[in-house]
Amino acid sequence: METSSNPRCSRNLKGQSLIIIIMNANSLWAHIFIDELAKGGICTVAIAPGSRSTPLTLAFASHPGINVFSILDERGAAFFALGASLYQGSPAAVLCTSGTAAANLFPAAMEANLARVPLILITADRPHDVRTSGANQSADQVKLFGSHVRWSEDVVPPQDQPHQRSVRYLRTLAARAISQTLGPVPGPVHLNFPFRKPLEPSKAASSMTPEMHDPTTHHRHDPAFTTVQRGLAQIPNFQLKPLVSL
Repeated sequence: METSSNPRCSRNLKGQSLIIIIMNANSLWAHIFIDELAKGGICTVAIAPGSRSTPLTLAFASHPGINVFSILDERGAAFFALGASLYQGSPAAVLCTSGTAAANLFPAAMEANLARVPLILITADRPHDVRTSGANQSADQVKLFGSHVRWSEDVVPPQDQPHQRSVRYLRTLAARAISQTLGPVPGPVHLNFPFRKPLEPSKAASSMTPEMHDPTTHHRHDPAFTTVQRGLAQIPNFQLKPLVSL
């Protein structure tokens, strides 16, 4: 067991480095993003199982630095993650599948927003060309939580042969999500990941590894790919003096 800088955010490390076989574009996309989330300090995720979120679920489960909690009910999973964020003093994540499942995260999103608790909401979605087809799982999830989140992103769909720029986008996306959820006013953020079948690993491409398509692949001791620095908000003297006199 190794403990992060936050003593309440313990990480159950399973090995010396991230070891995972990337078998299709979906798995690669999920692996890169989640690896950077972990490097940014995310150590807890609550997962409400579902089909469309399979790539992210497998990537979370295989990462040595993230503790995974499987909770069948999406609403319960979201509130569990909210409680984990409060306990740890750092953001936790919640993951669910597409459609009506995503709507069950709404109560926890509202609570996190009003209580100023950092929380990362991750939803899986149908690919863009089959959205709004009339099926309940193809409902519009873009900006689903409206003004109740600090920031939201409809993530770029996975690519079979991603350009290095796309890899940088995913890693920067993870860093930005952490930055936005932490402040300056903490609160929830929402990331919506569209995935096309096959959602599970494919035997046909079982020899693919992260290093083949991700030139930024790090081991767990390497620093985060992207770092965020925030300036201090401070009242200048010419405004402070009149306030003091009042």
